[in-house]
Amino acid sequence: MVQPTLDTQALLLLLSRLGQSRAEPAPLTAKDYDRLALWLQHQGLRPRDLLRAEGRTRLRQGAVRFVDGDRVEALLDRGGALGLALEGWLSKGLWVIGRGDPDYPRRLKQKLRREAPPLLFGAGARSGLDAGGVAIVGSRAADVAALQFTQRLAQRCARAGLVTISGGAKGVDREAMTAAFAAGGRVIGVLPGDLERAALEKTFRKALEDERMTLLSPYDPGARFTVWSAMDRNKDVYALSDFGVVVSSDFDKGGTWAGALENLQARWVPLFVRAEPGTLEGNSRLVERGCIPLNSEDVGGASDWGTWLRRRATVAGEAPSFPPEQSDLPI
Repeated sequence: MVQPTLDTQALLLLLSRLGQSRAEPAPLTAKDYDRLALWLQHQGLRPRDLLRAEGRTRLRQGAVRFVDGDRVEALLDRGGALGLALEGWLSKGLWVIGRGDPDYPRRLKQKLRREAPPLLFGAGARSGLDAGGVAIVGSRAADVAALQFTQRLAQRCARAGLVTISGGAKGVDREAMTAAFAAGGRVIGVLPGDLERAALEKTFRKALEDERMTLLSPYDPGARFTVWSAMDRNKDVYALSDFGVVVSSDFDKGGTWAGALENLQARWVPLFVRAEPGTLEGNSRLVERGCIPLNSEDVGGASDWGTWLRRRATVAGEAPSFPPEQSDLPI
């Protein structure tokens, strides 16, 4: 592991369990940190300044209105735990970047702004996280037809040189990732937990070693899957992409449905949805809400897949766009 920057080390102390099953005091929540980050910004400080005596003094004098200063200081005093955690992550081939680091994905900051994860833990290739690509998502309980569609779609992306981005869950997500890699493509999986375990899985080992796959998670590498984290990381999957494709979705329930609606509202990327006989009800309801229909003939027929997606999105009034670069985001 490349030694994290001082800003990222401060974020790890404040936000991570550092491999501890029960960290005391509890790390800051995203909302807690958002308040602290805004205070730091207004003071002209960076997270690394809290590792110095002067920064601590200013914290005691001014930040108590926004966060529990004693709790923040106790978290910052976990230097020993941080060293052990970094050593353990290194032994498993893991790395970490913070929102203030130069190789943190600009797409996340541009599209999500203050909701961009302060930390990203990863395994595999650390470069190319800003290359864009196609987010392929869908139900865990996908049927055979949905999985076959997923496979063809991921292979099409691989042959077109487009990164396949997904959430790592069983069903559509896993099928997309394994099919894209098998076809010679590049893959990014944004996991809702269990990064340590996934990085050691035989399924992913070859792809990670060849640096054609990156596993990311905004959560501590040892954190387990939760429904909340699965819902929360949906925005990261879409924000890293140029286009999204929903292969199968239940209606009015489940993470795929919730993530699709969130993207439709935020308009992070143009969102396509598989529109063929036999799909789940959620698919047709997403088309009714403005998603762009996509079928097997579309996937197999376009000579230039990336150009076809862009043109189809433009015709639908959903051309990919980037918000302007923001320099005022708190780290």
